[in-house]
Amino acid sequence: MSRKAGVIMALACVVGPLTAATPAAASESGRSCYSISKPYKGINEIFGKAGKKANCLAGEISLQRHRAWGWQVVGSVRLTGSTSKLVMFKCAGQGTFNYKTSVTLDYQIATYESKEIRLSC
Repeated sequence: MSRKAGVIMALACVVGPLTAATPAAASESGRSCYSISKPYKGINEIFGKAGKKANCLAGEISLQRHRAWGWQVVGSVRLTGSTSKLVMFKCAGQGTFNYKTSVTLDYQIATYESKEIRLSC
């Protein structure tokens, strides 16, 4: 075994397996702390809504739209306490995009997302 492979194996034994903090890696019991709604359209705005139970970690709600280069955050608000919050994006005349609502927990422990929906403004 090469020295490099030995060092990697030693680190793997000390650190243990690494998992990414993604919706797939986050436990389903953690997801039950948060209610996340699909975005919906008002007259000239798109809304995203999420809430959390009292004993769950705080985080940030973001409303995102999909662009050619990836997801763009178009609005965000802090989610603390036992509450629901609404985030809004004024979008009059800006075309048709896929939108989603997400909650990213403090320290980026996990991110939970709604289903995507295609909306026009």
